[in-house]
Amino acid sequence: MKQARPNFGGASVSAARLADDVLRLVVPLTPSGNLVDRWKLSRNLRKLSKLKRDGRSGVHFSVAQLWPGGQVDPRPWAQRISISIIRCSDTARLVDDDNVANGCKYARDALVTVGLVPDDSPAHVVMGPAETRTRGNWGDLEGPATHLLIRRLA
Repeated sequence: MKQARPNFGGASVSAARLADDVLRLVVPLTPSGNLVDRWKLSRNLRKLSKLKRDGRSGVHFSVAQLWPGGQVDPRPWAQRISISIIRCSDTARLVDDDNVANGCKYARDALVTVGLVPDDSPAHVVMGPAETRTRGNWGDLEGPATHLLIRRLA
């Protein structure tokens, strides 16, 4: 049975196995960590709930393209991983590297749920570089979207 594609507001969601130990997951564009903090302070539960749902669903849908059924087999894919984040924004405003990483919290949490890594603690997940690319500087990447480059570590 074909999996129904979730509605991400027109955002592209995809996955690719770049090598045996490297994956690229493309999920809906994540907001900056500062914006997420503002939503928490103002108790904007609707936006926080959508962010959580899109982050998790984007990872689940991407992983389902690589592993039928949406679950990694065998589990876990790696004991330790490194994640590099590229945020392809549709605006001209740049986001600080630490805010890019903080905005991806729910997508990182979903990596555990689908079985890519046993836990999202620093012992299992090493955060690599994070960058923002603005419209016109995406290069060969799709956008607007957030690209998670995941490397299996020894």
